[in-house]
Amino acid sequence: MTEQKNKRTKAELPSRAEVHSRKNKTNQKNLKTSIPTVLVILLLLMPITMMVYANKDKLPSTKPTGHSGEEISFDETTDTIHTSVGGESTGDDKKQEEEKEKNENKKEKVEKTDEINKQKKEQENEKQSKHEEKKKENEKAAEKIVKEDNKEKEENTNKEIESKKEIESKKAPIEDHTSVQDEKVVYHTVQKGETLFQIAMNYYQSQAGIEKIRQANGISGNEIAAGQKLKIPKP
Repeated sequence: MTEQKNKRTKAELPSRAEVHSRKNKTNQKNLKTSIPTVLVILLLLMPITMMVYANKDKLPSTKPTGHSGEEISFDETTDTIHTSVGGESTGDDKKQEEEKEKNENKKEKVEKTDEINKQKKEQENEKQSKHEEKKKENEKAAEKIVKEDNKEKEENTNKEIESKKEIESKKAPIEDHTSVQDEKVVYHTVQKGETLFQIAMNYYQSQAGIEKIRQANGISGNEIAAGQKLKIPKP
């Protein structure tokens, strides 16, 4: 009985080739139905994707919130990556931020000190330039004064030389004339407050001697000066 049942079941079951052929047919049917649906879906999604791509700059940026996920930030100045898990930075990140702030503060202080030193240097240079200009002006003024003094001295010396020459030229003929008549002439130096009248009275005991003194010395009036040397002809 059992053998007959087994024979019947075997006779009722399909062969492997039939099973494979059935599978292939079903797969082909599925492919035929799936390809058009995929194409339709793609056609529908294409304009949507194009619109999203065109307006991606206008969309708001989304950042992870809460304590889920990991946030990564890249620092361009120090070329380091800062990570914060659950929205909180780690201890290393805090240290790096503190060091960064310290470095920035130091940099600002250095820049301020450099600026102050630069301003001081500029002020010193300006003062020095002004001092040098004033010094040059004073030197020029002193040179001008010295030149003027030298010029004045030179003029005075020239005048003195000329006056001496004139005096010598005036004295020369008198000396030559008197050298021949030394025995007949007496020389008198005029004292302060002394007049021709007094001298004439001293040598001639009369006013007639005034005319003789005038002729001997080439004097036209009564004016004589203290220290002047007069020739007095002997009576």
